[in-house]
Amino acid sequence: MREDEFLKRVVPFFKQDKARVVVDPGDDCAVLKYTSGKYMLFAADQVVSGIHYEYDMKNLALVGAKLLKRNISDIAAMGGNPLFAVVTVSASSSYERLEKIFKGLAKEAKKWNVSVCGGDFSGAPRKNTEAFSLSIIGEVDKKNVCLRANARPGDLLYATGAFGNSYFSGHHLKFVPRLDEGIFLANGFTKAMMDVSDGLLLDLQRFCDASNVSLKLDTGKVPWRKGTKDLKSALTDGEDHELIFAVKPSSERKLLKSWPFPKVKLEMLGVFEKRNGKYIISDLKSGTNLLKEYQPGYEHRIG
Repeated sequence: MREDEFLKRVVPFFKQDKARVVVDPGDDCAVLKYTSGKYMLFAADQVVSGIHYEYDMKNLALVGAKLLKRNISDIAAMGGNPLFAVVTVSASSSYERLEKIFKGLAKEAKKWNVSVCGGDFSGAPRKNTEAFSLSIIGEVDKKNVCLRANARPGDLLYATGAFGNSYFSGHHLKFVPRLDEGIFLANGFTKAMMDVSDGLLLDLQRFCDASNVSLKLDTGKVPWRKGTKDLKSALTDGEDHELIFAVKPSSERKLLKSWPFPKVKLEMLGVFEKRNGKYIISDLKSGTNLLKEYQPGYEHRIG
């Protein structure tokens, strides 16, 4: 069973407090009522040895940094700002090894002004096994919150950065969360945004499903990260941690003119359409069903 199928089965088990939970499970963060002008953002993510990093890698500080940055990227996708975090660990490792990882986490937390203020530790049953989980709390102005469900037919699909070859290039460890970019975009340019972590094509499918739209994707405009060998890699490798978002055509010119991040490329990748029941994501030029043409991306398998 794949990750998305598993979640569809188990999420209905949980009753939501409709008076306080603003958005049902399924977005980059939970959205909770907080103050009169803000929502609380609550998210969790993890890194596991052998899946998200190699156990024998040399610079262990990058493991701790990645743990936090994955979560900050989720906050960024909602247009918010991170505040607090707690960490849980299951590991069979030495203190010296864990110290290096936690120093990396601490350095990254200082950079983003996040208070890591609690957590838990457990041993692991096997040697050379580590799992770190971090839960993060942030906030966002109510008027700026961005949701996967807010893309509309006629909106343009935009993306930051580049895609593909995240693992071999080291990008999956050294990426910079698009936090400032997310806050800028949420302040007047988009209400629909998400983080790309499991591959551009798979996360576009999730975006379309949440908004009940289809997408014509201009595959010729998808930016490739250096070393990316082909379009399949750009569409499906994952761990890009870039932002994809919907922009109304009337806002496009202003966005491009006022974009204040010269080192971060923006690219228009396609157009959202009314859900037509045929192809969820098709190639803009050829009409090819891209979800059939390519294995969409990375999903954790259950069982």
